[in-house]
Parts: sequence; structure tokens; C-alpha cells
Amino acid sequence: MEKPTADDIVAAVKASGYLMEQEVATTIESLGFHVETSRGYEDIDEGKSREIDVWGIQRVHQDETNQISVFVELICECKNNQNPFVFLTRQKNEADRHLAPEEYVFPSRDFPVPIENRPNAVSLIPAFRYLDLAKANYRFQTDHKAVQFAKIVRDKKDWSANHAGLYDSIFYTMVKALLSRRKEIPRQGDYRYVWLFFPLVVTNGEIFQMDSWISPLIPRSVDYISMRRHLRSKRMDGEFNLDFVTQAGLTEFISKRIEPFIQAVVQRVKAAPEFFRPNPAIRSTARTIPTEP
Repeated sequence: MEKPTADDIVAAVKASGYLMEQEVATTIESLGFHVETSRGYEDIDEGKSREIDVWGIQRVHQDETNQISVFVELICECKNNQNPFVFLTRQKNEADRHLAPEEYVFPSRDFPVPIENRPNAVSLIPAFRYLDLAKANYRFQTDHKAVQFAKIVRDKKDWSANHAGLYDSIFYTMVKALLSRRKEIPRQGDYRYVWLFFPLVVTNGEIFQMDSWISPLIPRSVDYISMRRHLRSKRMDGEFNLDFVTQAGLTEFISKRIEPFIQAVVQRVKAAPEFFRPNPAIRSTARTIPTEP
């Protein structure tokens, strides 16, 4: 009976993607996160147990006096993929610049702001916008948005852009994990949490961006790209973001893209912790909250 050699075993493990997951976990752990691999979560549609490839969590701020903490959570799907992903982009419109990401959870989802010349009337502003966080968030610092993506694969003699099953296998899977984890945010009396989720698809293949408004089309290699999709089912309805990141660019993405946003949120919590407590009397005058990190 033929047996695999040591080299055969190593090659099979590398091809499986298991080794990549451990490498990604080590990278995230080196940045100060508590990390687990193959962490379970409940599929919100089917009630079954699924797994997050790499999960990392870190408390970045704790204020016992004001009873508020800020947590950062990375939800990573690892793609051991030698075929590149290509993303087609278009320029953002005004609506894109006023969205409030579903991935960032604040003690109060919305803030009431008085409407000028309408006594006793208020407008509800999402916390992300009310706290003026877009200026510190990397997704809002580009003038383009990804609208389609595909995997470039060999089809007989030619290359083809294949998107079959990608949205279901990647977007739905990641959003289910996000929503499952979001439901598990602790509820401890008067204690409040700001919880920043970052769903990441980490690939060891290449990522290309093509800007649809530029002719001729030119695929440009990038280390990361963000994409938003509107998903709607019985248990989910909203605009959800995923970040696609190369494994080689993961450390820089976290330190130069995610970290500045985290620090901006922490600075706002430190500057005015009272605004993060659900007190309508305080929030009605909250238009003076500091907005500069």
C-alpha cells in the first residue's frame, strides 16, 4: 500500500488552507488581539453551528468610572486562492457618503437632533454620522466603490471572470457571522459598549481593481478593497461592508487603515463619555460633542 511521504503531507496541508489560517491568526495575534481559529457561531437562518476561520478580539478602552468599554473584533474568512479576485469600481455618489455602517455598534443607534423652526420635532441621526466618524474611516476616504467582483479562472484555453456562488459563499457567510456575533454583545445593566466589527476576507492570491469610468480599462493591483452589498432576507436587511485584503498586506491594513479609525472612536469616548449613554436629556444638547480626534 502506497503511503504519502513527508513532502506529500506538507504539500497537502498547504493546499488545504489550514496552514494559511494559522499564519493569519499569528499575524493578528502579534497585533495585540486575542485570537481563536475555527470559532463557532450560530447560523441565523438555519440554526446550525458554523465556523469563523480566524476570530480576533481586543478591548482598546475601558472606563469603569463612566462604565463604558470599546472593543474591536475581527471576523476573518481565509481564502487559499491562487486565482486573483478582480473588482469593478465606479465613482461614489452623495448617498454613499451618508451611509452608516452596520458593523459599528454604539450604545444608542440614533441621536435625536432638533429640527430648525419645528418646535418639539427631532430628526434621528445614526450614531456613526452624528459622531462625525466618516472623516476618520478608511472606507469614506476614497472616491470610488466596488460594485462587482469575480475570480479569474482558466476556462479551457482562455481566462474567464467567474462569479458563480461568490456572493452566497462569501457575503452571506460573513454577514451571518457578523449578525450572530452582534447578538452576543454583553448586556450588563448600565454598562455600555462600543463594539467595532471588521469582517475581513483574507486571500493569499492577488486583488485587482478596475475603474469602470476610465478607458481603457486597466487592472491595478491593490492590497485591499472594500465592498458593500445590500442583503435582504427574513433575518437580515441592510447595507453590509466587507474588506478584501491580501495576506501580505494584512498587517499594514490593520495598522494603517483600521487602527486610526479605532483611535478616533476611543478619543471621542474619552472626550465625552456622557454622550455614549442613552440619556435623552443629555443627547438633546449633544450637538456640541467634540468631533476632532
